[in-house]
Amino acid sequence: MSFHSMCATPLCYVKRAWHDKGLIIASLLFILSPNWLSDALKGDDALLVHTLGEIAPVLGTNRLYAVVLSFFILVGSAIALYNILPKKAPIRSLSPAKKPYPRRVLIISVSTPTLSFQFKTNPPCLHFTSAPEGCPQALALTGNLNEDIELFNTKNNTQHILRALKLHHESVEHIMLIGSTQLITQGTQSIEAGSQPHLATLGELLKFYCKLPVTLHTTPQGINFENVDALYKTFCKFIDKGRHHNCTEPEMIIDATGGQKTASIAASLATLHNRVAFQYVQTSHPFAVKSYDLMINQHPHFDA
Repeated sequence: MSFHSMCATPLCYVKRAWHDKGLIIASLLFILSPNWLSDALKGDDALLVHTLGEIAPVLGTNRLYAVVLSFFILVGSAIALYNILPKKAPIRSLSPAKKPYPRRVLIISVSTPTLSFQFKTNPPCLHFTSAPEGCPQALALTGNLNEDIELFNTKNNTQHILRALKLHHESVEHIMLIGSTQLITQGTQSIEAGSQPHLATLGELLKFYCKLPVTLHTTPQGINFENVDALYKTFCKFIDKGRHHNCTEPEMIIDATGGQKTASIAASLATLHNRVAFQYVQTSHPFAVKSYDLMINQHPHFDA
């Protein structure tokens, strides 16, 4: 995976600016034009007035023209810098968000459940289909998200997904689940496993705790969570789908708690060139939700 050079030291920016005449000219005009405007307003015998007088004597003797011209130079140079500077500073933000807030779109990379289950709504409960000996075969749910989170054993990774929903369960309108697929070799046979077969059941469980009507979106087939390129493209497709449903980028968030480390890497990459954030739920006490709004100007490029 290769990226454009991302030098962030002041010296690097000076070197880039030295080779960019447009940035130099815009910077100089932005620095000088406030003085020109001030002098023109006060009627002082300024450099701009002298210059205008040499170019066009009529303009040079009219203070109004000097005021108007210096004002437009100031505004024009500010607009030029606004458009030039972000291109010269590849990394715009790598800081954690000060405070996570509820979103309308929640995109989740789903790990294979520790315990497979079936979700029943009347009464609400989970029936575990793969519970080891000595573990309860069913778990009665209260319908209160906070209380039900605590009912799960911390070794059950479904608990982490419920924690990921906790901040957004009153605002989310679209839940998008990305399933995994992997081949497990047992003797001479290869068995397909992963979280993809569990997405529908997990989606119904998440919708059960949401206050608004929720549309569930799932991947049509499992993604190899070790393939960063495929994961990155899948996250981007779901972001586009959120836009299609009239959701703005700040109203979307990717949960990068589940899956392998490569899933977290792909999730962060998918948020670099837009205003979509990603969150991570701590898997140990205090189980806080950390949100990151990373921004970069170039799209990541993947080597074949």
